[in-house]
Amino acid sequence: EKEHEDHNEGTLTTCEICRQIETCSTLIRRLEQELLHKKDEIRAEEKRHAKDLLKWHYIKYPMNATNLERILHWQKMFSKRMFDELTRMGWSVEEIQRRYDIPDFFFKRWLFKNGLYAVVPLILRIRTIDDRIFIYKVFQEADLNLLLTLDDIVMKSYDRIEREDWKHVYFWHHGAYHHLEQIIVQSEFGKVGETVYHAEEQLGCKKKATDQVIFYDGFNQEAVAYFCEENEMKRLAKGNRLLINTRYGTITLFPGEYVVKEITGRFVKYSANQFSQLYEIVDTVRPMGLVSETSSYNEYTNKI
Repeated sequence: EKEHEDHNEGTLTTCEICRQIETCSTLIRRLEQELLHKKDEIRAEEKRHAKDLLKWHYIKYPMNATNLERILHWQKMFSKRMFDELTRMGWSVEEIQRRYDIPDFFFKRWLFKNGLYAVVPLILRIRTIDDRIFIYKVFQEADLNLLLTLDDIVMKSYDRIEREDWKHVYFWHHGAYHHLEQIIVQSEFGKVGETVYHAEEQLGCKKKATDQVIFYDGFNQEAVAYFCEENEMKRLAKGNRLLINTRYGTITLFPGEYVVKEITGRFVKYSANQFSQLYEIVDTVRPMGLVSETSSYNEYTNKI
């Protein structure tokens, strides 16, 4: 034991325990490589299967575009006046649909748009074989078969978004976030849109208008008080600090710090380093009156 007590585990080839550690480590590395290779093979096979399924789907339904064009032409040309005339002639609603050969979904959608049919829509979230996600607004779940065929979408699974959740689910739609109920009201029956997710869901943003800022140098308490408007401010004896009470909370301002007034009316303080990272000065606004260039009161209220 003394012979081997001064070495790290797995580093001495003459040590039996070290040899066992090395053997186990080698085996673990080999198994990890085999596992990674197997995962790559499975992913490649899934992609091949998805491509084969898509190819089969397109061969089986070659007339999607033609069918949809015919249906949409009927939807555009068939008027409520024509519907009323046919019903006066004794045609039933079912007979009108059968004679024009209109799928149930599109016929109900036409009735709904013309105030002849009322229903609470079903909202379905579709996941495709290539892991895309679509939102559909339908009359019944059976509508999916036709709609997915016309949209050239091969479904892997779907779930229903319940009505009580419509106001609690938000989607990026037409350049802004809206809760699902708003989108449902504004959207036609059918495919509402595709939901895109990223590993890092971040948006870049910039302010709509300029903020204002003032620098506290330890002497310009009056300028800071004027800048903070009606908010109560008092000077603390220790450290030449300023205590500013705002409706959003209390700020303790030290000499060498900035106070920013945001467009919402909120005041935020920053150190010089923080301010330089977040902002840049775009222009300066001098206070009214004669200001000496050499005076300590030569303060600027700046716009960022």
